[in-house]
Amino acid sequence: MKINWRKILLKFHLYGGLLCFWYLLIFGLTSLHFQHRFPFMETKNLPAVVSTKKQLIFNLTNTDSVVATNIQNSLDLAGYYLPWETYRDSVGDFHTMIANPKWNYSIVYNLQNSTLTISAKEKSSWNILSSLHGYAGKMPNAPLLFIWHIYTYTCIGVVLFSIFSGIWLWSGRKKQRLTGWLIFSGIVLLSFSLMIYIYKYG
Repeated sequence: MKINWRKILLKFHLYGGLLCFWYLLIFGLTSLHFQHRFPFMETKNLPAVVSTKKQLIFNLTNTDSVVATNIQNSLDLAGYYLPWETYRDSVGDFHTMIANPKWNYSIVYNLQNSTLTISAKEKSSWNILSSLHGYAGKMPNAPLLFIWHIYTYTCIGVVLFSIFSGIWLWSGRKKQRLTGWLIFSGIVLLSFSLMIYIYKYG
């Protein structure tokens, strides 16, 4: 039985496009935002919405990075501690901040009564999308983020394979080759015109 590769590839293009639609949409929107800084996508200056206190004991004789990491792990907070927001004040209290795409956690550890004060500041939904742009790393205390890691590389593979298989499919259709060349030339011309316009006028 002869395998119909053309039919298989057409189905791959169809379902591969459906699989990667959201990733490509997020990637496209956030790429435009990185270049042009649309006001509606900027993080709004929202007030801290949560403030809680917890009684925990930490060894402050360790380095700031170790103390910040221990505090983060004890609270099971997803994100990264920010070194430039980590310090000890004049009375010996320890300050740090844990940041992730959705929240900024400002944390103060009171040495006198061994109390942690946590203030959480929410970020905008657009900030989450911007943070996912090309993200394929590991975030402490975020075990499910590996799913996005897999999804990212799956979409990259699908897109690359679709490009080359699409060229192969197009090359086999002699009747539509002229139409394909016209469309391809138009896309290239439009792309270069857009890049020149952005370069000149911003």
